Amino acid sequence: MLNTGNTVIVRGADEFMAMMRGIPSAVDGALAKAGARIRMLVISRARLYCPISPTKAQYEATLKGRKKVHHFGEKSGVPIFFDPKTGRVRLGAQGRAGIKSTRHDFNPGGLMLSITGESGSWGASIFVPLNSAGGVYANYIHNMKNKEGGWRKRGIGTIMKGPQADERFIERAVSDTQEAQRVILLDEGRSALMTRGFSVK
Repeated sequence: MLNTGNTVIVRGADEFMAMMRGIPSAVDGALAKAGARIRMLVISRARLYCPISPTKAQYEATLKGRKKVHHFGEKSGVPIFFDPKTGRVRLGAQGRAGIKSTRHDFNPGGLMLSITGESGSWGASIFVPLNSAGGVYANYIHNMKNKEGGWRKRGIGTIMKGPQADERFIERAVSDTQEAQRVILLDEGRSALMTRGFSVK
């Protein structure tokens, strides 16, 4: 970095922040604004990367795609079917109309919308609160893929969301936005210097 009079020529992020630390009144504000912008950036990307539960329609579509629902017998002339995947016995006509979900716990987006964060002049922290809709299973989805006691395959909701939706969604969001974070840091630093009379190039 070159400093000639009130003109600052930026050559790199490390040099720039070193210069900022020489102006204490500008540092905290610039870093706090950068932290807030970085927090929102990473949250947005983490939500994009986060797996999602299926909607009821998506779930029932997977039931309809099964090759066979076993005819178990009849009750008062109504067919009884056993679904080997869910282990449930149900009454009803075989076919599309007969394949209905008995689940009532559909909450697509619960984990995704639970991703939040905190920020300040110290930086930013992205996390899922334990008391949020996705708090109970966030660690399981984020860290336990292909591990003992964990999960293996992405569900239909996640598959429909896209290939980016998978494990370690916060970790990947932080990693994949490194360059954008650097740009934000420089941008807020430049703004802070300019408001104090410096000409920044």
